[in-house]
Amino acid sequence: MRNSVLEVCSYYMGSTLYQNLFDQFDNEKIEHDILYFCSSKTVIEREIPNNLIVSQSFKPLDRVAFHVKHKKVYKDIQNKVDFNKYYMTHAHSLVSNGYISMRIKEDYGIPYIVAVRNTDLFTFLRLYPFVRNTAKRILNEAEKVIFLSPTYRDLTVNKHVNKVDRDKILEKSIILPNGIDQYYLDNGQIKEKSNMQDANLIYVGRVDDLNKNVITTIKACKELIKQGYNIKLTLVGRLKNSIFKKIVKNNTFIKHIAETDKYGVRKALSENDIFIMPSKKETFGLVYVEAMSQGLPVIYSKGQGFDGQFPEGYVGYHVKYNDVDEIVKKVKEILKNYNNMSINAAKSAKKFNWKDISKEYIEIYNNIRNK
Repeated sequence: MRNSVLEVCSYYMGSTLYQNLFDQFDNEKIEHDILYFCSSKTVIEREIPNNLIVSQSFKPLDRVAFHVKHKKVYKDIQNKVDFNKYYMTHAHSLVSNGYISMRIKEDYGIPYIVAVRNTDLFTFLRLYPFVRNTAKRILNEAEKVIFLSPTYRDLTVNKHVNKVDRDKILEKSIILPNGIDQYYLDNGQIKEKSNMQDANLIYVGRVDDLNKNVITTIKACKELIKQGYNIKLTLVGRLKNSIFKKIVKNNTFIKHIAETDKYGVRKALSENDIFIMPSKKETFGLVYVEAMSQGLPVIYSKGQGFDGQFPEGYVGYHVKYNDVDEIVKKVKEILKNYNNMSINAAKSAKKFNWKDISKEYIEIYNNIRNK
């Protein structure tokens, strides 16, 4: 009897994100197995759950040859997986995992849903044109397509779907964000400010990652200081580049905190006022929501993963990543309405809990099962 779901998830070992979701499935008594594939040289250090199926059928160099790698994986799992158990598969990325789910559907008639991730849009589809037609087939054959945000849905449909198929893809699209660690929600707070000329800004991530655009954030802070604001900037994360180290050292309004765990991150967030990360390219960016849980309004990149989750001005503002004047303007707008935005941010963060998100997935699973 087909009473189980096969989670096709090649990123399982690299992120706790999937573990959080699968733990909720276990709590809800959902029968599911996890298919994880990696290179033959990968050392698996985490504890392997009983429902994990591991395929290590390709060599590291096979990664550069998409179809070679995935044909090896598919051939290997046919000897390891009892496909008669599954009423559907869930591909947790479009290109890599979606290919496996599509092949399973072609050979065994098992329907699938597929999620579109940052890696799909900004690595596979952008840099490897030879996978684009495959991606279109995967989207067309899926029962449902999961997007983290409206921005990612619109980018995918408008750029990577044939015009004749766009309405069909939109009709079966679902916006379903990732959740954050429950620790942040259990220790959430709302902030109040009385002096709107003072602002403590914070960034969390790799400080010397050019994509995160910390230099532009620093320039915006300098402009605010020039305009009479009392600005402090806290940078939390790895910092190894000597040039960046010098910039941090030479600007007394900047405080650097080295890489830390979630407890240290939450503490740092709770001690500041506004979270800012105007990345050039950005995934959904769970750190925005982690900051919101501590009552911080957020500044995020226009047209990237987090954009479109909320109306402009509700929990923060989007900005053009390299526009110092716009960033300055939006910081000032936040300060004008700070206390209301803090309430909105803390309240809105609560929807990013894995328990509720998992229930939405379970509803999708049940609808497919009952077809």
